[in-house]
Amino acid sequence: MIDNGVSAMVARSSQSMTTWGDSSAGTVSTSPRPTESELPPFYPDDYHAYNENHGAVARLLVQARARSRARFYGRLIQSSPGRLFDVGTGDCRHFDELRRHLDLECAGIEIQPEIAAKGRARG
Repeated sequence: MIDNGVSAMVARSSQSMTTWGDSSAGTVSTSPRPTESELPPFYPDDYHAYNENHGAVARLLVQARARSRARFYGRLIQSSPGRLFDVGTGDCRHFDELRRHLDLECAGIEIQPEIAAKGRARG
């Protein structure tokens, strides 16, 4: 399965890039591999993980997605609290949604420094 972020990255790139991966394992790679400085421009300013202005409908969809993910993660996690590490974590607000349904210790990384600072401020 190719993540939407990777799909967007390939579509926005001005250089030729090929994606490959193991869809059964949920992995994908790009070739040539983008450098750290090339990644942030692939994500638009209004990327959903950076946008805090969600309307009522979007809020309901986020909550429904969190319940669905919590059920899925709950089946995978064998201990309590569970541990979750997210790559491209945005400002970590989805951790708050998941914690409403699961006992989780969460951590993640984010390449946009100002968004990562918002995540650290959330705790």
